[in-house]
Formats: sequence, structure tokens, C-alpha cells
Amino acid sequence: MKIFNDPVHGTMIFPPKLVEVIDTPQFQRLRNIKQLGTTYHVYPGASHNRFEHSLGTAHLAGKFIRMLQLNQPELDITEDDVLCVEIAGLCHDLGHGPFSHMFDQMFLSAVDGKNEQWQHEQGSCDMFDYILRTHNIKLSKCDERHTKMAKMIKLMIKPPKKNGPQEDRDLVKEKPFLYEIISNERNKVDVDKWDYFARDCHQLGIRNSFDHERFMRLCRVIEVDGVKTICAHQKESKNLYEMFHIRAALHKRAYQHRISSAVNLMICDAFISAEKNGFCVGEYKMSEVMEDMKTYTDFDDNIIDRIMQSKLAGMEKSQDILKRVKSRDFYRFVGSKIIPLSQKEKCDDRKAIAEKIANIAGLPSDRNVHELVAVNVAKFDYGMKHKNPCDEFYFYAKEKPNVAFKVKSEEVSEMLPKVYGEYEIQVFCKDKVYEKKVKEAFKTWAENVL
Repeated sequence: MKIFNDPVHGTMIFPPKLVEVIDTPQFQRLRNIKQLGTTYHVYPGASHNRFEHSLGTAHLAGKFIRMLQLNQPELDITEDDVLCVEIAGLCHDLGHGPFSHMFDQMFLSAVDGKNEQWQHEQGSCDMFDYILRTHNIKLSKCDERHTKMAKMIKLMIKPPKKNGPQEDRDLVKEKPFLYEIISNERNKVDVDKWDYFARDCHQLGIRNSFDHERFMRLCRVIEVDGVKTICAHQKESKNLYEMFHIRAALHKRAYQHRISSAVNLMICDAFISAEKNGFCVGEYKMSEVMEDMKTYTDFDDNIIDRIMQSKLAGMEKSQDILKRVKSRDFYRFVGSKIIPLSQKEKCDDRKAIAEKIANIAGLPSDRNVHELVAVNVAKFDYGMKHKNPCDEFYFYAKEKPNVAFKVKSEEVSEMLPKVYGEYEIQVFCKDKVYEKKVKEAFKTWAENVL
């Protein structure tokens, strides 16, 4: 057993099998990947890493599954099930690249749209397999059981799609509620969010009004349309809305803050330029390094220092951008425009938006537009695009604890939002010489975009 003293959850105790995973270089790598990426440039307290978030998620996952095991023995939750849930919570973020979502959501999409085929959840599953194989970690003495448990863990990290392999879907059907604890695709209510809401709010100095402890204690598994599903007491409906409100607020105030977006764009530009000029991690390009988990183990936020120290020809542009980041000479924010989810097509092509604004500004024809203007599209929602995720959640009443039902939003409050998402187009000028022109051009463009 190993004990960790955590500023959010207090004492966390992990069994030997989790400690085996924690003590591998692949898991320790998460100490060098900031949980909130470039948000550290806005909030000095946002210095926590994926490492402590992963420990916290494993802690909450174990706590939650044991509550269900104790309160509902008829669910036949075994110790192997508990171990799988804990390890899935521990390993769910192993696949994150440098600066978290900057890598998989911004950089990879800018390089041949590679994030359409790869996301960090797949990287987490690949890295988990690599850990088991490389360090000879056995989840069970029985090889057949070990193989099944490893598959269960990967499906908890990355749930199968409706049209996914039948074998995977059949495995999930055995105890479907187990696959709602770490990554809940049905309604986005899971312990991963509970930890990062509490942890991020703690580090950012923002009040967290969602009580995950109370919510967890009032959950139970009920059969809904033949599927055993995690449900909550109906009086927790307000608390559930508060959870998604906190999510939206954190995105607005921190995760997609305009300064954080500017730094993300700068690091992304530095990565793209470095890759074009032959910079590699081991034998792999940065956009291909996830193909080899051994090399990926050494791929973290410290890649910035490696780029800065590189002697390769043509690295000057990348290094100049990173020097600007270090001296806080960020891309200049010139304005933003809110776009309804119903008009998503207006913000699909960021390059086209940049070109239109550059044309209005009359920027020099001998300069590449994308070296002068950058566009970021920030998405704010409750986790399910235009949908209200609470509409997908089931509740129960004290007098009928085994009957699940939905609670309509108007039954909770008439003050709840009527729209559950929006886009914000954020525009930046990369060269301060043209800042005024780009700002005026943005105003003209914004007046006519809708």
C-alpha cells in the first residue's frame, strides 16, 4: 500500500497493483505535463500536473465503486471489478501529449488533420498496454482473467461506439454501470470531471459549488430499459446542473481564456515550424511520435526546452516564437465574436476567417496572411454540444429507490439556460505593427458575419 497526501481529497491510499503502475516511467511522465496546459500563463496557481489529477481520479473511482459495492451487494461487484475501475481512473490520461489538449486538439489537427484518427484516449489505451507488457504487470494470476481485465480497463477509458466491435459491446453489457464511472459517454457525469473540477478550482482560486461527495453518496444502480445504469436521488438534480455550470464557467474563465489561447497558438506554431524543419523526438516527427510508446514516454512539456536548444538549421522561427512566450510578448488579442451553435458552419474554417480579416485590413501582399493573423474557435457547452446532458440522466425517489425516471429542466428551475452551448471566435494579430489595422478589420468583419 502507498499513501499520498492530496490537497483536494486528503489521504489517498492505493493498493500494491496500482503502486506498480504508478512507479513506472510511463506514469511518472505525467508529472511533466501540466493539467491545464498554457493556463499557467494566466493563473499562477495552475501549476498542477496530470499526475496528481490521475491519482485523484483513481481515488474517487475506488471510493465510488466501493460505495456501490457496499450499498447494493446484489450488483455482484467483485474485487477484480474494483481494481479495474481504480486502474482505469489511474490510467485514463496516460495518452496526453505536451500541454495537454494543445497537442491533440490544436497541433494534430493543423498537421494533416491527424486528430480525426487519433485522440488521447487511444494513446492512454496504447500506453497502458505498453506498461503491462514492458513491466510484466499481471492483473490476475490467471492469464485469461488478466486479458479480460485489461480489456475492461481500456473500455472504461475509451468506451466502445454503438457500431464498435461486438466483442467489446458484449463485455460492457455484463456490468454496464462499471463503464459509466471513468468516462461516461451517455451523459458526461463521471469521476474524471469530479476530480478536475475540484482540483482546478482549488488551484485557480475559483469557488467550486458542485458537491461530488454528496452526489456520489446518493447514487445507486437501477435498471433502465434493461440496462443497469447509475442514477441519483431526485433532490440532486440542482447539484447536477451546478456541475455542468461549473464546467462551462471554467472553460469561460480559465481553460479558453484569450491569453491561454494566444499561448496555445504560439506553441502550436512553434511545433509546426519545428516539424517542417526536421525536428524529431527520437526517430519520429512530433505528429507521429504516438506510434511508438517507448519514444512517447519521453514526450512531455519539456519538449519546449529541446526545441530551444536544438542546433538544427531552420529552427530560428520556432525558437523566436518560444522566446516571445517566455518574455510574455504574446500574439495580440484584437476581438471575439459569439456564434450560436446553430451557425457552427460560420466558424468551421479558421484559415478562411483569418484571410477575410487580413484582406479587409489590407495587410501587405508579400506577407503570408497566417503569419500575421490567427484565429481560435473556443467551444463552450455543457459537454454534449447543443444538448442538455441532464436530460440524459436518470433519478430515483426515496419511496421508490428501484424506479428510475428523468427530471425535466422546468421542474428544477425556470431560470436554467434555454441554450446549452455557443462558439466564440477569438482573433489575434501575430505582429504588433499591424495590431490596429487588424483590430479595425475584425470589427468590420464581425458586424457582417451573422
